[in-house]
Amino acid sequence: KPVYLILLLGIYELFFLDTAPYAAVSESVKLAVKKGFSGMKNYVNGVLRTALREKERLLSELSPRERISFPPFLYEKFVEWYGEEETIEIGSAFLSEGRSRLTVRRTVSKVGEEAFLQSLSEEAASAVPTGLAGDTYELVTKRPLTALSAYQKGWFYVQDASSACLGAAVAAAKPTVSTDFAVLDACSAPGGKILHLADLCRKRAQNEGRRGTLSVRFLALDVSEAKVQRIRENIERLGFPEVRARVQDGRIFVPAFEQTFSVVMTDVPCSGLGVLSRKPDIKERISEQDLQSLTALQTEILENNARYVKPGGLLVYSTCTLDPDENEGMVSAFLMRHPAFHLKEERLFLPGRDRTDGFYYALMEREAK
Repeated sequence: KPVYLILLLGIYELFFLDTAPYAAVSESVKLAVKKGFSGMKNYVNGVLRTALREKERLLSELSPRERISFPPFLYEKFVEWYGEEETIEIGSAFLSEGRSRLTVRRTVSKVGEEAFLQSLSEEAASAVPTGLAGDTYELVTKRPLTALSAYQKGWFYVQDASSACLGAAVAAAKPTVSTDFAVLDACSAPGGKILHLADLCRKRAQNEGRRGTLSVRFLALDVSEAKVQRIRENIERLGFPEVRARVQDGRIFVPAFEQTFSVVMTDVPCSGLGVLSRKPDIKERISEQDLQSLTALQTEILENNARYVKPGGLLVYSTCTLDPDENEGMVSAFLMRHPAFHLKEERLFLPGRDRTDGFYYALMEREAK
């Protein structure tokens, strides 16, 4: 069994990673010796070298499902949702571009693009605009992120472009910020979305010649102290003291919040089927029962937090999954139950097609009284 696993690891490196072939074979042999199988080192070496010679033939014998490394249950689900051709495109993107892509969002109220790029260049890093959200870039660096001065100054935040597009959409839907403007993020950790809105509001105030962000109130909630601590750490690093964070279960109603927020964001717990490049273990453990239990939880959170939206305000629903029942189906069912809300905008991002994680958002506006 250990030798079998060593061979699997070696073949994976040879077929799907950028490891030099000689290094993949050599390190696999060393691992066999280290684990007490020195008598099998020639066998490991021979099998891997044969696999490398036969790579194209072996890959050609794989089924479409096997080529994208999907278990049968999940493959059937994706084909049901998107058809086989698009499923293969999505699955291939999970195995290739998603693993290596590092996307960051520039803190626009703190630094301009020229100074941001210059700072990165001085430390042998570079960033290329994604073309999706105007303040997002694909970052390339050989240094640890935390060692970059731009990181230490709070000039950027690691965030996928799809998620940053949500912040831009909310800001566009609410082009004016009044003195009673308030934002609630009900499932906030680690805080990227509410910090993005705070950044955009601050930048808008700067452009209009005002100091600060008026009396805008930003409140970030999550279910545990550990998650809230992560939000607070990001608040401090990016420098947004106007954002407050506290522990609060998104399913539990808070009477003081009723109809008091201009924007309520609910980035609900989900199956994570849009981020399989970063969390491939999900593929092996997700089940039909998991999907059903998640939609029940999502409904509970959405129903509760809809009560906090003031007339004329926005209810924002988002996930990092590609399951239509958790996305369009959830929003459609909510709107059927709540005629006071109407769909203002929705968008689905697909890996491969959009060069992003899988992500969905919907903006629902509550009618003004």
